[in-house]
Amino acid sequence: PFVGDWENEALHWIPFRSRSCRRFFRKLNKNKATGNDMISAEILKVLADELCIPFTKVCRRLFYEGHWPEIWKKHLIVPIYKKGPAFEPGNYRGVHLTTILSKQAEQMVGLHLVPHLRRYAFGTNQWAFSTGLSARDLVTMLVLSWILAVCTGQKVVAYLSDISGAFDKVFVPYLLAKLHRYGIGGTLFNFLRSYLAPRTGQVVVQGSLSDPYEI
Repeated sequence: PFVGDWENEALHWIPFRSRSCRRFFRKLNKNKATGNDMISAEILKVLADELCIPFTKVCRRLFYEGHWPEIWKKHLIVPIYKKGPAFEPGNYRGVHLTTILSKQAEQMVGLHLVPHLRRYAFGTNQWAFSTGLSARDLVTMLVLSWILAVCTGQKVVAYLSDISGAFDKVFVPYLLAKLHRYGIGGTLFNFLRSYLAPRTGQVVVQGSLSDPYEI
C-alpha cells in the first residue's frame, strides 16, 4: 500500500539534547521495576550526569538509522492475580516489564516525534493520548452536540462497543499505511517501522521463564 512520495518527509533535523536526557534520568522513580537488563532506576538516576551525553548519542543514532535494538523488543511478563480461582490462568493480568533505558529512549525520541505526528497524522478526531484533551472534554463535547441535535429536531443514535486489547494491539501494516497516507515518511517512517516490529515475551514466575513467544 505504500505508493507515491512523502509530503512531510520529516523533521529534517531533531535536536537531541543531553540536558533533556539528564532531566529524564533525574525524574526516574527509584521503585520502578527493571526489565531483562536488570539495570535499576536508582543506578540510572545516580549516574544521570555521566550517562546523559553518551545515551543522547545512542538515541540520536537509533532515530536517524531507523533502528530499535532487539534487546529492547524482549519483554518480561509478570502475572498479577486479579480474582477468582488462583489456579485459572485467565484470572491473572500480565504486566510487561521492559528495560528502563528503552523507556528513556522512547521519551527522548517522542519529545519531538509526537508533536510532529500530532500536527500531521493524528487528525482532529484524535482525543486519546493528546495533550490538553481528556475523556471529560470528549464527553462534554458529545453531550452538548446531542443537546443541540435534540433541540433542532434531530435524532441521536449511539453505538457502544468494546474492542479487545484496543490499546495493546496494533495492526502494523494498516498503521504504517495510514501514516504514509498522511505524508509521514523517510526517517520517521523507518524508525516507526522498526519500533513497531514484532516483539517477544517470556512469562516469569519465581525466577522461572517460559519459552519466548511473539506478542
